[in-house]
Amino acid sequence: MNIKQNIEEKEIVLGPEYSDELFSALSKVLKSEGANQISSNWGLGGSQEISEWEIEIKNFKIKVRAETYIGLSITGPTGLINKIAEEVKKQMAC
Repeated sequence: MNIKQNIEEKEIVLGPEYSDELFSALSKVLKSEGANQISSNWGLGGSQEISEWEIEIKNFKIKVRAETYIGLSITGPTGLINKIAEEVKKQMAC
């Protein structure tokens, strides 16, 4: 059995999808953690735009998603997502 299959996942909306400061803070945090982009997708449906990136970090995959009216979110293993969200919050406070 693959232990990673039993890891609880979580989604956190970090803030507005249009915030350049938020994107910058998230990018800094991901780079500092050694993240690598695996894939990216973009779509448009009516007035809603969705951009999605799959990221590998510490042997786990997370999803970063920017969606109109929803915001910039990260989804992945709960502990890792909580850590990333906290570091982004610290970056935004600087």
